[in-house]
Amino acid sequence: MTSSHPNVELLMKLNLRDLDASAALFSDDFVWHFFNPKLPDVQGDFVGVDGLKSFFAAMAGKTEGSFNVCRCRSHMSGTNCSSPMFETS
Repeated sequence: MTSSHPNVELLMKLNLRDLDASAALFSDDFVWHFFNPKLPDVQGDFVGVDGLKSFFAAMAGKTEGSFNVCRCRSHMSGTNCSSPMFETS
């Protein structure tokens, strides 16, 4: 029997549509770094869950509500961490 890595199990609990419900999964001071030379007014560092929600709101505004993020896969990177892969549309 193969068990999941604990970090992968945490990622499976992440609800990108309700970040408030997933807030306990994040450190209070985590930073979401975003860089895209085509979106200079959105790029920057977004701190905490409120910052991440602000980033998603800015992207939704830029795309007239069509911005969407979904988890497509997670894989191990080293022995102790999991690297989530997200797709946007």
